[in-house]
Amino acid sequence: MQLDYDNPFWRFSLRLYRLPSIERACLHLQDTTGASVNELLFALWLAQQRFAFTQDWERARQGVRAWQQKYTQSLRAQRRELKRLALELPESPVSSLYQLIQKAELLAEQQEQALLYYCYQQEQGMQKVSQRHGALCTNLVTCFPAGQSIARPSLEVLLGVTLEGPLVNECANRILEAYASENV
Repeated sequence: MQLDYDNPFWRFSLRLYRLPSIERACLHLQDTTGASVNELLFALWLAQQRFAFTQDWERARQGVRAWQQKYTQSLRAQRRELKRLALELPESPVSSLYQLIQKAELLAEQQEQALLYYCYQQEQGMQKVSQRHGALCTNLVTCFPAGQSIARPSLEVLLGVTLEGPLVNECANRILEAYASENV
């Protein structure tokens, strides 16, 4: 498997995630629902390419999920623990360690995104569709684990990347309804 690390999805993510509202919305959804920031960004990017996840997406993303659990989440947990200590001891080796782990986490995120982009290149678990708005609704529904409450304001921020006005509200309603029916 040949992975492309500087791919259009990676560049899209870097540009988009620099926006404070997007970063806050993604982190809020990650922290409150367990959604993956990379998968949220991938859902947005994929919809802009007019691709929607199919029922095979769960199987297609198993390799991504394995990487995420083994490396990205472990590094994130370490970075979060060290952040407090690094702030208390800014001139210590702990601060340097925090910075190294922060860089390692970013590299793990880039690997994860390269794996997602590979799925796109192979069209694994997705199909071409005619409407971005339908693709976006379908894609975002798959990002949220069962049993969590989805914050509508954060969801609407993400929807606003691709949609405008009434479509944001319509898609938010569809996602929340689909998610609620899955959790019943």
